[in-house]
Amino acid sequence: MSKFRISIIASSLMFGTSVFADTQTLTVKNGWNLLGSKLNGVTVNSTLFKNATTVWKWTGSSWQAFSPNGTLATKLSDANIPKLTEINAGNGFWVNSSSEFNITLNGSAPTSTKIELATTGWHLLSPLGSSGINVTSTFSDSSKYTTIWKWTGSSWQAYSPDSTLASKLSAANIANLSKISVGDGFWVNNKQNSSIDGTVEMPPVVSGKISLDGLTSSKTTNKMLSKTLYDTTTDDVVLEYPPQVQLYDTSDTEFTTPLLKAPVTGKTNGSYTITADDFNDPSKADSNNSYIVRAFVKKD
Repeated sequence: MSKFRISIIASSLMFGTSVFADTQTLTVKNGWNLLGSKLNGVTVNSTLFKNATTVWKWTGSSWQAFSPNGTLATKLSDANIPKLTEINAGNGFWVNSSSEFNITLNGSAPTSTKIELATTGWHLLSPLGSSGINVTSTFSDSSKYTTIWKWTGSSWQAYSPDSTLASKLSAANIANLSKISVGDGFWVNNKQNSSIDGTVEMPPVVSGKISLDGLTSSKTTNKMLSKTLYDTTTDDVVLEYPPQVQLYDTSDTEFTTPLLKAPVTGKTNGSYTITADDFNDPSKADSNNSYIVRAFVKKD
């Protein structure tokens, strides 16, 4: 059997919202707030935290801090505490405030679905995506995790997969921690290197269908369907395995630079879904973009 390819300019295959969220609104209350970011590249400055007293981030080995108040900023500098300039996705951070206000973080959503813990010890983190974290199922391995802590604004909640430690937390009247929401900061004390599923839910960038019925050379001129690449009326081509799809920029008519890390294999019914995780360059993954869709099938 010989292999041939069908290339179709697709201008209306995209749907849904943009892959990359760019804002996140958080509420800061009077006192100490343990918050978290789901966005990368959030700039810490006096405009964003103008009503805060101080902002603190733990790097894994030391603190960084910021204050919009000149006097406090000088004291932090004199204490040799590095200035906090950026907050990234998965970072938890403390905000101390004397009033209640909202802040809107501006940045880009991550493409990774996991938060990597490359070192042991204490980590100040925050959930990614939109679902938050189920504490019991995520941190069930007592060989990896010692304790997980969240500040509610007035008291601590904690969880330990170790039964002895869990009993001690209960005896100390520390409320059990079961859920961490997006926007919450939380502490993790881990024993060994591990990764946390950040539950990033990547929406489709492109979704379509390669016909399993048939295809002729004239099919590229047939009317496009809403989520189907082409219509078919003959049966002279039969797929021997699920179709594969590769994307290219609309200007790349010679197919020189594939946009995807590898061709995406469709399901047995010919349908396929492509997300930002499939792209070599995540900035190319945008539901507002158009692509050349190149399908690979086998011909008798």
